[in-house]
Amino acid sequence: MPSNTDAYIYHVIRHTDDHHNGGSDTQVRGMYTTLKEANAAARVDLTREWSPTFFVSHEVEEDDEGMVSVEAECPEGEMMSVYIEKKKAPKGLTKAPTSKPKAKTSAEKPAAPKDVWVIMQTDYVHHTDEKGRSHLASSDAYGSLLEANEAGRSILCETCGFEEDDDELEDIEMNEENIGSTTKRYVGYAYIQEDQRDHVKVEVQKLGFRPAPTKQSKGSKKRKIEEVIDISSD
Repeated sequence: MPSNTDAYIYHVIRHTDDHHNGGSDTQVRGMYTTLKEANAAARVDLTREWSPTFFVSHEVEEDDEGMVSVEAECPEGEMMSVYIEKKKAPKGLTKAPTSKPKAKTSAEKPAAPKDVWVIMQTDYVHHTDEKGRSHLASSDAYGSLLEANEAGRSILCETCGFEEDDDELEDIEMNEENIGSTTKRYVGYAYIQEDQRDHVKVEVQKLGFRPAPTKQSKGSKKRKIEEVIDISSD
């Protein structure tokens, strides 16, 4: 098993641009301990919800790192992208075994997947922008809420162009909740009013691992949507 310095987790993300109605939406569709599982999930993310014939186009590609991405166009003009983001695993997270496990006795139970915390950032181009554009803001995932909360505040300060202890940071209008909390997730807003960005939201989100996807029967236009984490603005 690789050491923790070599351990990664993989987030499958779906982004939708609705040019017709002028909105966008970003969701974390799932989190996986292996690239193989994440690739499998990314490949079928759209076609498990809609029939392949529903789309005007549906293209699957693989980059130089072996990560799958999907680009699709819907009949009414919406553009949908599914892609993978690779993040460092938090300390103490064990990866799924690569060899066949030994048979378990009736008294043994499989270990429950460990939840991790990630930092989401949403940029708003104007004060009337209700959706914004969201992305995973850190290169790491975190094994505790406190670590994630501290990292979230640091990212918001850096986005404003300052360190946390800079006196000039007081000149930025900021609204923050749960700074340094061990029980509640950090949420912070900064109103920076740049040419391409009016304000920024940084928040901590909790993710759990998903099982590898199973094959679904084709033919239905839509199916019941699985629970996902929407990282667009509220």
